[in-house]
Amino acid sequence: ITTRLVGSEMCIREGISTRPYKIISDGAYHYCASNKGNYLGRVAVAPETVNEFVTFYPGKSNYKSLSIDFIKSDISGKGVGKFLIDFVKDLSHKLGCEGRVHVIAGNFGQKTTPPQIFFRKQGFTTANKKHLDIIDQAIKTGNYNCSLGSTPMYLEI
Repeated sequence: ITTRLVGSEMCIREGISTRPYKIISDGAYHYCASNKGNYLGRVAVAPETVNEFVTFYPGKSNYKSLSIDFIKSDISGKGVGKFLIDFVKDLSHKLGCEGRVHVIAGNFGQKTTPPQIFFRKQGFTTANKKHLDIIDQAIKTGNYNCSLGSTPMYLEI
């Protein structure tokens, strides 16, 4: 795989030090966050036209949106996931999706914090009011022990 730098170097504050993260691409909408050659996380996205039968962006139909197929941070609590989401937000504009980003969030049997919590903290919402209430309550109380299955979520713009 030939890699190329597709994003400018960005810095994330971590205590008293600053960590530079870079975005590396394999050229097929797969991107990695890198720090000094170490891969810290990855995201795969795909621009797509969303039809009226999907619950992203209620009231809209046949629009372009950037779909997050997967996102994975190899380290927790260091801002890598947020860095990747910020990159995807910018990429959405560059690809003509006008800032629209969506994902089907689900932990699929993993025994970790539900990904809906992470996406909500990054500015995503869902048309599923029941799930939204559970997610918001979990964030408010810090009790992330909730099972939500799959939740269609989209970035509020």
